[in-house]
Amino acid sequence: MKTTSSSARRRELEAREELARMELKQAQAAAKLARVRLELAQCEKKDSVDEDQEDRTAQVQNWIETSVME
Repeated sequence: MKTTSSSARRRELEAREELARMELKQAQAAAKLARVRLELAQCEKKDSVDEDQEDRTAQVQNWIETSVME
């Protein structure tokens, strides 16, 4: 038969285990969110670079066409 103190200790350990599991899930979710945000930021940066390159290409093409007509 368990003593009162060992039963209380078991309940405490079970509660700590559940808390640790919840913290682990929360940490995993936070890490996943951080990875997704990083990937999104990288995509946005790439899109911005692509748009800048397209703008520069259009400017050069416009300059060439204008220069040829003069």
